[in-house]
Amino acid sequence: IASAHFLPKSFFAASAIMKTSTAALICLISSSLIGVEASKKASKKTSKKSPGGACGPCDTSKHCWLEVPEKADNTDGFTPIARADVIFGGGPPSHQIYKCEMAGGMAGWALADVEAFLYDQHGEQVGLHFFDARGGSPRWQVGESLITGALLSKVISPDAGDNIAWLWVNVTEKNAFGVLDDYDAVRVGRYCTQGGVPPTTGCSGAEDVGAEFKSVYATSYYFFAQKK
Repeated sequence: IASAHFLPKSFFAASAIMKTSTAALICLISSSLIGVEASKKASKKTSKKSPGGACGPCDTSKHCWLEVPEKADNTDGFTPIARADVIFGGGPPSHQIYKCEMAGGMAGWALADVEAFLYDQHGEQVGLHFFDARGGSPRWQVGESLITGALLSKVISPDAGDNIAWLWVNVTEKNAFGVLDDYDAVRVGRYCTQGGVPPTTGCSGAEDVGAEFKSVYATSYYFFAQKK
């Protein structure tokens, strides 16, 4: 597990708020699973729209939270078991973080890190998404549970506008206290992205190397699995 000094400083306050128990990922998955209990909870509160990433919003009194976007065509053999959204508004902004680097004698923006806050269908913060500073691998942390991934494929966002790619990620490491141990393979899909692209200026020469740019984004992360 990444030690605290690998996490962005902006995460510390949020982490303190969300640390409820080591069962946070269990709660995320169980509340997402075709959601009888989630529906009961929603009906008690009122039937409201989820804050939603671009894949939402979703009427939380209905079982639509795990409906995978039609344009996501790479999920064969995997079943969605949970979803967590990065949203605009309602909390601290989430960012794709770029740094200006030299490559092949030319300067260009390169993705260096991510600092994102994850929300469930009720608008409650349930986790964080960031890069492992030691290896640059994407990580999703919910409570004290942690998964690490490696990119399998990506496609240009099929939606109009300047949006980062949709991703299909293989989970290579999981420390989920048994929650994911029942599954033979786990994948993460990043869909319905909004924003997050690097700027078109500010990194044109050696004098710009080292510059950093934080690009605000929203998306929906779907967690897929296959049974053993």
